[in-house]
Order: sequence, then C-alpha cells, then structure tokens
Amino acid sequence: MSPDNVWLAGRTQEHDALGRIIDTLEQTGHRTDSDGRAVRGAGVAARTDALAAEHEQERRP
Repeated sequence: MSPDNVWLAGRTQEHDALGRIIDTLEQTGHRTDSDGRAVRGAGVAARTDALAAEHEQERRP
C-alpha cells in the first residue's frame, strides 16, 4: 500500500494520536484523593457502597 493511501493515512493518524494519549497517561501517573485512594468516577464499587450505606441509614428508625 502506498504511503499516500487515504485509508492508511487515516490509520496512521489514529495510531499517532493513540500513542500520544498513552504517553500522556504514563507521564501523569495515578491520581489519588487526600486519603490516598484512587480517584474514581460514577458507577464504581466505592460509589455504590456509599449509596447502599445511605439507603441503610434511611431505613433505620
């Protein structure tokens, strides 16, 4: 395939962009909160555990 092929040019751009993303992620390291726990987003186990605890407290008389 020649280097000026449209499909190949698109895949090369994607490859380069993904490489830059990976490099950035490797350089930034892991983010933690003030307690040293990994920073998490919505929908992870830590969040559902907290919601379950809230619901349990609401059910108590």
